[in-house]
Amino acid sequence: MAPLPVASSRRPYTWPYRLATVFSIQFMVLTTAAMAFYPGGTNGDRTSRGYSFFRNFFSDLGMTVAHNRAPNTISSSLFAIALASIGVGLVAIMLVLPQLFRCRRDLRVLSLAGSAVGVVSGLAYMGIALTPANRHLGWHMTFVQVAFRSFLVVVLLYGVATWRHPDYPRRYAFGWFAFAAVLAGYVWLLVAGPSARTAGGLLIQAAGQKTIAYSSILCVWWQCRGALWLAERIRRSVNSSEARATDPG
Repeated sequence: MAPLPVASSRRPYTWPYRLATVFSIQFMVLTTAAMAFYPGGTNGDRTSRGYSFFRNFFSDLGMTVAHNRAPNTISSSLFAIALASIGVGLVAIMLVLPQLFRCRRDLRVLSLAGSAVGVVSGLAYMGIALTPANRHLGWHMTFVQVAFRSFLVVVLLYGVATWRHPDYPRRYAFGWFAFAAVLAGYVWLLVAGPSARTAGGLLIQAAGQKTIAYSSILCVWWQCRGALWLAERIRRSVNSSEARATDPG
């Protein structure tokens, strides 16, 4: 194994990537359960029963009272835990990810900028979880806009940094760029897409939201996998260097 640059020769933390991986799996499980417990109703039809994948938004899961006027305690609690955990996991990742980009000055700058914006994005996801749409719609939508727009900046900055990194496999850079394309499309949908007040617009907006939500979870999982791979490579390199330094021969 070729030694890594001296600037990278400190053992990076790995627990945030493992934590975020757990939270990603948890998100899938809890949101699925929240859909099962949702009482019913959509923005355009209060009489519908249960949760419709193509006519209900994720935000409906977080409402304290469903569109059909029934209490939504279980679903909203599961949704809040799932999304707040993702926010916590994202902040944790962003605080340690620059450790993997210390080998060159340009990579340090890109990673630090990406992580600074990433912390804002993670906090915004927590804000979405803590502001039910039926109680704080203005704040809820503000957090949604901040979360997705800032995350697009994060993805682009880290995509470039990963592409330029001498030791990062290119497949992880491709992962960033592929998700950037999907996320850019969703940001456009939020800003200029069809209105959810129409039947067709509701289907497109709801389906688009599910696509970006689950794509973001997949992206986080994939990048945690890559970060763990590189962190372990750095750890082995440091251990090898220390062993050589202490070898009297």
